[in-house]
Amino acid sequence: MSGDMGGGPVKRPRRLERARVAPGPLRELKDLLYGAYVAAGCPSLDEITVAVAADDALPGAPSRDTIRRCISAPDIPASQADAVSVAVVLARRASWDADDLEARVRDRWIQAHTAIPPGKAGRRVH
Repeated sequence: MSGDMGGGPVKRPRRLERARVAPGPLRELKDLLYGAYVAAGCPSLDEITVAVAADDALPGAPSRDTIRRCISAPDIPASQADAVSVAVVLARRASWDADDLEARVRDRWIQAHTAIPPGKAGRRVH
């Protein structure tokens, strides 16, 4: 007997999709996070959630759904601390320099939050 429990094929979690975002700082942020996710071996959301919860030194404590949004949603993560926490966990899994990725994610998050959306430049609010 091979040790197989005979339960059929093992169901692997579905790989998260890359966020579809227009060129600019937000896309750079999303590309950093997604690149780290892929380099980390596309871990499940549950695996990332457990890793975040196990590290009290991380600046944020994102929920499973917040982690999914940080990686895959086309909008800016609401919390810089959550985006950084996801990035650090993924960097460690990918054997990347976590401090370097943290700094880059912080920088891109700020740039994405302060960028003027296309079509809004030059408009004044009275």
